[in-house]
Amino acid sequence: MDNPTIRDLGNSVLTELKRLGYADTTIEYYRRVYGKLSRYAAEHQVLHFSVDLGEQWLKDSFGIDPGRIVTEVTDSYKRTSYYPIRACQCLTEWQLHGCLALKKPGKLASRPVPEQFGGGYESYATLCREADYSERGTYTRLNRLKRMLLFFDEHGVGSYEAITGKSISAFFATQIELESRTVVTMLTSCRVFFRHLYRAGFTTEDLTQKLPAVKANRQFRLPKVWRRDDVVTVWNSIDRGSPVGKRDYAILMLITRYGLRSADVKTMKLSDLRWSEKAIEIVQNKSRNGLRLPLLHDVGWAIIDYLQNGRL
Repeated sequence: MDNPTIRDLGNSVLTELKRLGYADTTIEYYRRVYGKLSRYAAEHQVLHFSVDLGEQWLKDSFGIDPGRIVTEVTDSYKRTSYYPIRACQCLTEWQLHGCLALKKPGKLASRPVPEQFGGGYESYATLCREADYSERGTYTRLNRLKRMLLFFDEHGVGSYEAITGKSISAFFATQIELESRTVVTMLTSCRVFFRHLYRAGFTTEDLTQKLPAVKANRQFRLPKVWRRDDVVTVWNSIDRGSPVGKRDYAILMLITRYGLRSADVKTMKLSDLRWSEKAIEIVQNKSRNGLRLPLLHDVGWAIIDYLQNGRL
């Protein structure tokens, strides 16, 4: 069906959500949303879905502006606003690409790698482990590749040899909403993976030659050094009277005072805190290097406040 009606398009999305293992309650909510959208379109004598129609419906029916940049939680932009917006995104994704991008890591993790791609995928996973990549880095690389292999499977690609430049470009078209640097990172992961497939004999052609060229936007850069006034402003904006605020403040202190990566803070254990030695000792996730830091007075008290008063 080249140009399905809104009702038919919605039914296709609902069928795909069921195949992906979404909860019945979620699917039923989407069904009701699509029913409301269909009635709205009929009232305006519109038969086919478009991004403009979806955005106008969200504004008229829910008071939601999907293009608005949200800087704080307000009544009209709580979690209840997510589902109507996501429902329209699903219609757009299916209309353009014939598949739904898996947004939540849990949904991606629950899907097995298609059988026809299992050998090459496991071979590359073994290569990552033998190269002593960090566990987190390996997990991220493999997830990027799984997302691509699932797309290929859903579009009838039956083997590595059947992958074409067209199918590769079609997959990256589904990632168009991502920031350009993220897409470049995905391209790098795919390039290394395809090169391994060729060298290991899973393909007779080097698929790296078929990858699209994407340039990252280098006009915008995060500052390498933050001004102290800006850091203090962020610290002062946190509500340290609440358990969540105590946690966030301790995390930000660790990041801003030591320059730690967020992954290192996330995996930090109580045993890493050497109270008697007034030190912190961790093994960095990315480099696997050990790191010993002095336990600064303000950082220590922030952690103590969270441990004693912020953990419910």
